[in-house]
Amino acid sequence: MSELTLGEQTYYAAMPGWYDAIFGIAVVAGIMGGVGLLMRKAWAFPALLVSLLAVILQNAVGYGMFNAVEHIGSSAYGMTATIVGIGLILAWFAHFSKGRGFLS
Repeated sequence: MSELTLGEQTYYAAMPGWYDAIFGIAVVAGIMGGVGLLMRKAWAFPALLVSLLAVILQNAVGYGMFNAVEHIGSSAYGMTATIVGIGLILAWFAHFSKGRGFLS
């Protein structure tokens, strides 16, 4: 935390505990979904979908309730777009792979 700017420190210090829980769900579900893709399992899609929804909720809270751009700057948009974009691509791939026999 000491390497962050004062605005970033203020932003992260203001986050409630349930915000960290949403982050944890996003990370764990994303890892499970990635492992599911590697193992070619059909449950990869629901896991990736849960992860994507948690990421979207986390960012909605960050931007809506805690005004992330005010504290972090406009670079927050780029990181959010990248993470959500990768999540969409992975979920799309898992969804359409199920019907083509890639995931069983």
